[in-house]
Amino acid sequence: MAKYAILELTEAEAKLLVASKTKKAPLTIEAVSSVELGDLGKDEEGQATRIERIRKALDRVRLAGAVGGILLPKQQAIVRTAQLPSTDPTELAGMVQFEAEKFIPFNADRHVISHGIIRSEGELGSHVLMAAVDGPVIEFALQASKAIGLEAVVAEVSSISLTRAFLSEVKPTSDHDHSILLLHIGRHSAEICILRDGALEAARSQTISLDRLAEETQAAGNDWLEVEVENPAMQEWIVRLMRFVRQTIEFASREHDVPAPKIAYLSGEGTRIDGLAGSISMNLGISVVPFLPGTTLARAKDISAEHIAGVANCVGLLERLVAREDSAEADDDRINLLPRIVLEQQAASERRLLLMVSAAMVLITLVLVYLAFDMQARHSSELGKRYLSYNREMRPLVEDIELKEERLEIIEQIRKDQASPLYVLDQLTTFPSIGSTDRKGRLTLSNFKFTQAGDITVEGMALDLEDISLFADYMQKLSWKEQPLFGEVGIPQSQPSDSLGRNRPRVWTFSINCRLFNPDTDTAEEKE
Repeated sequence: MAKYAILELTEAEAKLLVASKTKKAPLTIEAVSSVELGDLGKDEEGQATRIERIRKALDRVRLAGAVGGILLPKQQAIVRTAQLPSTDPTELAGMVQFEAEKFIPFNADRHVISHGIIRSEGELGSHVLMAAVDGPVIEFALQASKAIGLEAVVAEVSSISLTRAFLSEVKPTSDHDHSILLLHIGRHSAEICILRDGALEAARSQTISLDRLAEETQAAGNDWLEVEVENPAMQEWIVRLMRFVRQTIEFASREHDVPAPKIAYLSGEGTRIDGLAGSISMNLGISVVPFLPGTTLARAKDISAEHIAGVANCVGLLERLVAREDSAEADDDRINLLPRIVLEQQAASERRLLLMVSAAMVLITLVLVYLAFDMQARHSSELGKRYLSYNREMRPLVEDIELKEERLEIIEQIRKDQASPLYVLDQLTTFPSIGSTDRKGRLTLSNFKFTQAGDITVEGMALDLEDISLFADYMQKLSWKEQPLFGEVGIPQSQPSDSLGRNRPRVWTFSINCRLFNPDTDTAEEKE
């Protein structure tokens, strides 16, 4: 079973999405958790307190063996696109580093910079998506993931993950004359992504959040769900939100020549506010459609659509981790904000693990080969002993069988020989009426004389002279391979026998002289 875990971090909240996949079951969301971190400082003590709260709240979640991902908020990262005059990966890496430093306001040397190629345009170079995050931000994220036992292999920005989830589920058609607006409203921030031709062109974030709405409407907890759109505080909050949206659209048009959007998609916890999508549509003059990524995935019974709305940004990174398991090489060309040293350590760890596994496999193979040969040798020795024992036991039986086979062969040869007495006697006994009287027989043979010259005398007894005559006729009709068996059958000599006792019938004794058929001297015509 493959297991995946996404840790989404902001200064005020941490969210965890856990999913699994097996050969028999589809990708399934198993757990969704969130931790409120409170209003803590950004110093070491504040960061340590955040990590401890994350550890206590999420330590109970089983993450052993999970493929991990870290999702950083857009507020703490820079995301830009650029057209660079090269398609060579090595040259692009240097150009991206130089280009990204133009947008980093401070401490450019400690930022982690990564890029992905949106499209290669031959002589025009490459259109790339760049992302950068300050070192302490990613360091805090790594410490938090380590605290809950999660080893992250990918770190990505929330806007990029949301864009991937949208392109995967909605699959919009290419429209170069219009753009698409993704508006994600969460508990602690709002994000905007502007897409054109299936690519992210601009991304911005702002603290126009649902928590701020709750403060302004004096709602406690999640009571902002009950705030009506007509509420003055809600209207003022929407006005600020629309100002932020329009500013982002103008920025994309000015900086990247992106046309105005023709449709907007609303995601995050903001989709739970009744009437919000309609109010935004009225203000922008375009249709607004709720977008809930991940709701089509299988999920545990205790996970509702509202839970998934809170981790909408995580779904895109989850899809990336699943695809990464199928093709790790294809993932190398995507943005990964893990520090280089972490990636090198992971690669070295994978190489060591692969070496250890290979060595273990070789050792196991050698042991199995040795055991197989040893077992085979023992088995062969045991078979040899059994063979010798059986050979001694079976030798007398084999010799007896061989002797019987020789005798049977002789007998069979005799039976096949036409001139043999055994064959002649065998043919004579096929007479239908032959047999003892108690078995309803009418004729029996008492003597059979055979000479090497082929002269034969058959003697016996019969109940009637007619039986003797029938027997003589039967002898004349016997044949062998389409030739008569007898060349000459004499006239039967018969006489009545003495009385055999009271109530016993009188029988006739008879004697018939005959000669075997000789093809050299007799012919079938003469016989007839």
